[in-house]
Amino acid sequence: MYKVTIGALFIDGKKHVRGDMVDLSAEKAAAYSNNLEPCEAPKAKAKPRAKAKATPRKKKASTSEG
Repeated sequence: MYKVTIGALFIDGKKHVRGDMVDLSAEKAAAYSNNLEPCEAPKAKAKPRAKAKATPRKKKASTSEG
């Protein structure tokens, strides 16, 4: 895996922007020299747990006098 280090880079007709991860062989990546930097594959992040919903407030009983 390689990460794009310049603003925009076209690889095989597809546009990649800075920070994009690109899966290339070492021979193909060598052609782009400093425009790519080697990096590790991104690890899957654990999904955050859903927060407990707050209990709704009870409405006060309204007394109407007429």
